[in-house]
Amino acid sequence: MRQFLVKRSGSSDNLLLFLVFAAASVLLTRLTLTFLNFPQIANGRIHLAHALFGACFLSLANILLFSFHGKRLREAAAIMAGIGFGQFIDEVGKFITRDNNYFYQPVPMIIYLSFVLLFFLYRYFDRYTPRSSKELMYDVLEQSEDIAEANLHNKTKKKILKSLAEIVKRKEKDYEEFAQGLRFAIAPLDVVETKIGNRYVQKVKSSWRWLEEFTTERKSVFYVLLFLFLIYIINTLVSTGAFVQIILNHQLYLLQGTYKTQFEWVMVIGQFTFQTISALVMIRGMYFLIRRKRLKALKFLRNGLAINILFTHIFIFYFQQFAAATGLLITIGLFALIHNIYEDERS
Repeated sequence: MRQFLVKRSGSSDNLLLFLVFAAASVLLTRLTLTFLNFPQIANGRIHLAHALFGACFLSLANILLFSFHGKRLREAAAIMAGIGFGQFIDEVGKFITRDNNYFYQPVPMIIYLSFVLLFFLYRYFDRYTPRSSKELMYDVLEQSEDIAEANLHNKTKKKILKSLAEIVKRKEKDYEEFAQGLRFAIAPLDVVETKIGNRYVQKVKSSWRWLEEFTTERKSVFYVLLFLFLIYIINTLVSTGAFVQIILNHQLYLLQGTYKTQFEWVMVIGQFTFQTISALVMIRGMYFLIRRKRLKALKFLRNGLAINILFTHIFIFYFQQFAAATGLLITIGLFALIHNIYEDERS
C-alpha cells in the first residue's frame, strides 16, 4: 500500500513560526483593542471583524504555497498563516455563542488550549526523522532547492549525500537508481561559505548564549530558582489544602459567591488538581536534590513546570482571562532557565 501522507522532517521550524506569530497576533490584538477601548470598523449595518483580516492572511499564505517554490517562501507563508490564525481564533467567542459574545469567559481558555495542541503537534514533528525511502527522497528533493538558489551550504550537501547513501543502501527498486544518479550529480557541486545572518538576529543569539553561561556558571541563580520553586510548592499545598478542607467540612457555601456554576466548579477542581500534581512532581525533584542527585532533581523540577504550563494554565486562563499571560511568560522563562541548566548538567 502506497504511503499517502509523507511527513516532512523540516516542517517543525515552520510550525514553530506559525505558533509564535499566532500567539503574538492574539496578544497584540487584545492589547491594542484594550488600549483603544475596543474600537470597531463599522458604518451603519456594516461591521468588519478582524477575523476577516485573519482570513485574508490565511488565504494569502495558501496562495503563496500553491504558486511558488522556496524555503524562504514557506517561512513567509508560515508567518502570514500564524498572524491570520491569531486574528481568527481571537474572535472564537463570536462563533460559538448565540449572541456573538466576543468577551465570552471561556474564550481565553479555548485559545490557550488550541495553542497547547499546536505545541504538541510541533513537538511531534520536531522529534520526527524520516524512516522510509520515500520520505528520505522527499527530504532530498526539498533540500536540493538550495541548488536552484545557488545557495548550497556544506552542511546541507553532506545531509543530502547521507540521505541518498541510505536510500542506495536499502536497494529498493523504485529509488535506488535515481538516488545513485543524484549522488553522482551532487557530489562535485561547489558549496557557498556560510554567510553572517542579520545583525539583530546575531545579537539575540549572543544574548541568549550569555544568558546560558550566566545561569549555568552562577550558583546564586540556581538558588534563586529553588527559592521560587519552594514558594510555588508551599502556596499550592496551602491553597489546595484549604480548598479540600472546605469540601470535606461541607462548607461549600463559603465558595458559592466565587464559583456560581457547575462549569466553574469543574474548572477550579481541574486547576487545583494539575497544580497539585505539578507541585508533587517538584517535591520529588527537591527530594532528589537533598539526596545529591542533581540531574534527576532538575528533570523533575523541569517536568513540574511543564505540567503547569501545558495543563494548569488552561484553567488559569478561564478565571484570570488574558491577565494570565503575564504569569505564563514568567513560568516559561523559568522553564527555559531550568531546561538550560538541566541540558548543561546532562552534557
